[in-house]
Amino acid sequence: MPLVTFDFHNTIAHCDTWFALEIRDLPAGVLHLMREDALIEVSGELAALAADTYRQIRRNVTLSGIDIDAQTAVMTTFADIGVIAEPRTVERYIRKIMRAALSDLRPVDGVLELIRELHNAGFPLGIISSAAYHPFLEWSLKEFGVSDCFDFVVTSASAGFYKSSPRIYLHALELAGMEPQRALHIGDSPRWDVTTANAVGMITVLLDPHRGGASQIDEGLTAPDLEVDSFVDSRDAIVALAKSLPADLPAMTPTQEPAVPVLRVDIFTLFPTMFAGPFDESILKRALAQGIVDVRIHDIRDWTKDKHHTADDTPYGGGAGMVMKAPPIVEAIEDVLGDQLERAHIAITSAGGRKFSQKIAHELATCERLVLICGHYEGIDERVSALLDADELSIGDYVMTGGELPAMVIVDTIARLIPNVITAESIADESHAESRAAIVEYPHYTRPATYRGHGVPTVLLSGHHARIDEWRQGEAQKRTSRWRPDLMEQGSDA
Repeated sequence: MPLVTFDFHNTIAHCDTWFALEIRDLPAGVLHLMREDALIEVSGELAALAADTYRQIRRNVTLSGIDIDAQTAVMTTFADIGVIAEPRTVERYIRKIMRAALSDLRPVDGVLELIRELHNAGFPLGIISSAAYHPFLEWSLKEFGVSDCFDFVVTSASAGFYKSSPRIYLHALELAGMEPQRALHIGDSPRWDVTTANAVGMITVLLDPHRGGASQIDEGLTAPDLEVDSFVDSRDAIVALAKSLPADLPAMTPTQEPAVPVLRVDIFTLFPTMFAGPFDESILKRALAQGIVDVRIHDIRDWTKDKHHTADDTPYGGGAGMVMKAPPIVEAIEDVLGDQLERAHIAITSAGGRKFSQKIAHELATCERLVLICGHYEGIDERVSALLDADELSIGDYVMTGGELPAMVIVDTIARLIPNVITAESIADESHAESRAAIVEYPHYTRPATYRGHGVPTVLLSGHHARIDEWRQGEAQKRTSRWRPDLMEQGSDA
C-alpha cells in the first residue's frame, strides 16, 4: 500500500502554547523554573536575551535545514548568554513545560476521522514534523487515541533535518522503505509541506482553511496535487487520491541501474550551527534535494560523557591552546558508521594535511561514504588518526580558526563532480580539470558587447570555432603564466 504522512502542527493538532515554546519561549520557561527552584536569579533582561538568542538559533536551523533538538538548543542558548545549567536539569524542566502544554492541545477538525479511515483501509501512516521536542508528538497521539494508527513519527529532533530541507522527507521515506511516487504528504504549509515534499517526488495535499495557498504559490512555490479547506468535507477526496497512487512500482531489471550514484558525507564538528546556509543554496542544494548527495552534520559533544560536554583538554608536554579529545570523536564515528566504518574514507581537516586538489577531489568523489572531522583549537589528539586510519586534508598553506570552512569547501568541490549534479562538459573544461593538465581556464565574456570602453575580443564574435579554440588556449596559457606560474613549472617537470 502507498504511504500517507501528515504534518503535525495545524494539520493534526492545534496547540499554540507548544508552538510558542518551540519557536521562542522554551528557554524563558526553563529559566522561570530554575528561578522557582532557587537555582538562578533571572532578570527580565536575561529572559529577553534568552528568547532572542533562541529565536536566532531557530532561524539558523530554518536557513540551513540542519536541526538540533530542543535540549541542545536551550543548552546552546544558555552557553551563549552565560547561564550555567545541568543538562539533566534542563531536560527535566523541558519535559515538565511540554507536559503542561498538553492542556492547550486540540485536534484539527475532521483529522482523527481521516486518520482512522486511512488506517482501516490498510495505508501505512507516518508523521513528518519540524518539532524540536519529539516526545510531545507521541504524547499528543496518545491523547487523541490514534497512536496505534501510526507506523512512525519523524521530527526534526529525531532526523536532524528541518522541513526547509528535503532531507527530512528522504529520511522518512527511507525509514518507511517507500518510493516517493507512492507517498502522499498532507500539511498546511505551501513552503514546507508542499514545495519541499514535491522536491523529492512526493504527492501533496495542502490544508488551507483560508485558501491563501494560491497567492503563495505565485511567489515561486510549487502547487499541491490537491488543495482542501477542511478535512470534514474533503475526506473522501483525500482517501481517493491516496488510493490512486501506485500500489507498487515495477522491479528494477538486472540491466537497469540507479539514475545517479549517491555520496554520503558525514561531518563531525564542535560547531554544527556553522553549517547553516552553505548547503542550502544553488547547485549543492539541488544535489541534496535530488538525493544525489546526502550530507549529515554531527555534534561531537553529543558523545562526551561529562555534564559540561567537554570535548577538549590541555596538551601533554605543555604548550599553548587546547587539544580535541580522542574518545568523543572516535566513539561518535563508530556509532554513526557502524558496520560501514571499514568502507568509509575518513579525513581530518588540518593545516598540516596534504593539500586538497582537484585530483584528490576526483578520488573522493568515487567514495561511497566520506567522513570529515573538523579540527579546532591546536588540533586533534593524534590517536584519532591512528585508530581510524584517517587521511588529513588542508585547503591551503594558511591557518584558519577551525576545520568547518575547509569541510564546506571540500564537500562543495567533490559534490559537483558527482554525475548529474552539473553537466560533464562544464567539468571537463574548467581550471584544474584533468583534461587541461597544468593550466587554468581561459577568460570569459558575455553581454553587453561593449562596457565602459572595453569590448569583447573580435574572435569570440566570429563564429569560427577553430580560431576560438586556438584563442582560448593561448589566453589560458597567458593567465596561467600571470597568476599561477607554479602550475607551469609543475607541467614542465612532468
